[in-house]
Amino acid sequence: MKRYLRNCTALLLAVVSLLWLGGKVYKQTTTYRNLERTEETEKYQDIPKQVNFAVFGPSHGRDAFQAKDYGEGFFNFSMSSQTPQYDLMQLKEFGGCIIPGATVVLTVSYLSPFWTDLPSEFESKQPRYYRILSPQNIVACDKGYWTLERWSPLLTTDFADVLSAVFNPPMLQEDDSILYGEKMLQQGDIESEQERIRRDHIENLNRGMPNGNPVMLDSIREMLMLCHEKGWNAVLVTPPYPRVYTECFSGEILERFHALTTELSEEFGISWLDYSQDAEFIDNLTYFKNIDHLNLSGAHAFSVCVKRDLSTDEINLFQ
Repeated sequence: MKRYLRNCTALLLAVVSLLWLGGKVYKQTTTYRNLERTEETEKYQDIPKQVNFAVFGPSHGRDAFQAKDYGEGFFNFSMSSQTPQYDLMQLKEFGGCIIPGATVVLTVSYLSPFWTDLPSEFESKQPRYYRILSPQNIVACDKGYWTLERWSPLLTTDFADVLSAVFNPPMLQEDDSILYGEKMLQQGDIESEQERIRRDHIENLNRGMPNGNPVMLDSIREMLMLCHEKGWNAVLVTPPYPRVYTECFSGEILERFHALTTELSEEFGISWLDYSQDAEFIDNLTYFKNIDHLNLSGAHAFSVCVKRDLSTDEINLFQ
């Protein structure tokens, strides 16, 4: 009986070890690396040990703030369609890397105070957070899935996909900033782009009108309180948009956005740097890769504005 138990234990340990090692190998495949690039989790391998300029927000913040424009100690935690709720979760998770006196930018888009995902939209974004966050910082975390994913992604990936990754690996995708960073918004694209915004953004935003989504507003407030407690300099920033983007939103929406963001700024005594209708950008389509995201050229021009305005603000980071 003892020999049987020893053999079972040895077999179990062998299987566990193989799964762990197999997971390590799978993470090196181009399939897994492409997944990390597509879901924007690859960058978390390179978080500086001492972050002095941190950016949180959706893709508007991701594209508006580029590392090469801000130098050492910069990290952008923004992700595509990231809500303030997950901005908060990331701040809790990675706050240990942010040094006292650091600048923490919370990107506030027209959608941020109102953001209300449908259950299917929420679930579609969950898997990326299982790769970078602890269970306590994942909303409605499935701890069993988290454990399997962290121990070995082989346990959460279809066997056929694993075989394909090993025996028929795809080419490694280029980073999106390389693929699309130099793209410029064309006049002929504006109509279809405005239709995309009305379909994807306005529908989502209207679910939280007129008073905002309390989950998102409370998340922003908790972030700002955490910044105060940790000695970080918080600032709200709305990046530049072209006029043709802002025209997609009704006067009522823009009025409520302005009122809610002003309220947050005044409640916590922090600056709100609003570039949404900045004269340098509003009619300059060459600064945008599509109707609501800056391209690399636009982000660089924007960084000049941000550094100038932060140097005259109480933060004094760029003096």
